[in-house]
Order: sequence, then C-alpha cells, then structure tokens
Amino acid sequence: MSAIQEALKFSPTVFVFQIVLFLLLLQVMNQVFWKPMLGHLQTRKSDTEAQYAARDDLQVRMERLRAEYQESIARIEAEARASIAKAIHETQLERDRILMEARQAADQAIKIGIETAEAERNSTLELLRPQVASAAMSVAGEALGAAVSAEKLRTHIEAHVAAAKAN
Repeated sequence: MSAIQEALKFSPTVFVFQIVLFLLLLQVMNQVFWKPMLGHLQTRKSDTEAQYAARDDLQVRMERLRAEYQESIARIEAEARASIAKAIHETQLERDRILMEARQAADQAIKIGIETAEAERNSTLELLRPQVASAAMSVAGEALGAAVSAEKLRTHIEAHVAAAKAN
C-alpha cells in the first residue's frame, strides 16, 4: 500500500486538511447559498400555491356571478314575456270594447236612420195625399163624367187613401 501511496503521492495530512476544508466549505455554502436558495424556493412555492388558491377562488366567484347573471336574464325574460302577454291581453280587451261600442253606435245610427226614413216617408205621404186625391178625383171625374157626384167621389177616394195609409 505504501507503493500505491507513493505512486499517488497520497498524504494523509493533506487528505485530512482537504476533508476539513470540504466540510468548512460545505458549511459556508450551506449558510451562504443553500439556505437562502431553499428559502427563496419555499417562498416561491408558497406564492404559487397562494396564486392558484386565489385563481380557484376567483373561478368560483366567476361561476357564481355567471349563474346569478343567467338567473337574472331568465327572470328579466320571464318578466318581459309576462308584460308582453299582459299588454296583448289588454289590447285585445280594448279592441273588443271598441268593436262593441262601434257596433252599438252603428246599430243606433241604423235605428235612427230607419226612424228618420220612416218619418220622412210618412211626412212625404202626408204631403202627397191631397195631391194624389186631387189628381185621382180629376181623372175619375173626367172618366166618369156626371155619373158620380164630385163629393161622393172625393169621399170614396179619401177612404181608399186612408185604407192604404193604414196598411
């Protein structure tokens, strides 16, 4: 072994010194580099986990707000449909009321028109009776000559006109 030690030029003092130096360097690296690096990595991991948790909370809030928004839209649409249906119903009722009033007004106008026409007819007949009776007497007087007296003829014609008036 000593031949190997001489060939390698191994010195136990140097070896122990290197081990002590390695352990000292390891301790310094641990204090100066590894602990701050691990602390930074742990902080970064905590921040990342916090950001994921915040993202998950935000996603839950967004889903809740989305559901509330959709419920609100559905409620507004239902209210709009109800308002439209109510307006249509009220419009139909108003249309029916207006049509009924128009029918009543038309019936009243027809009734007044019939009454007016009947009154005009009666008035015209009353105005024409004496003229028709006079014309009939004149024609009958000419046709019959002196066979019938004018007074008898007038009475007979007025009776016939009165009978026509009754019908």
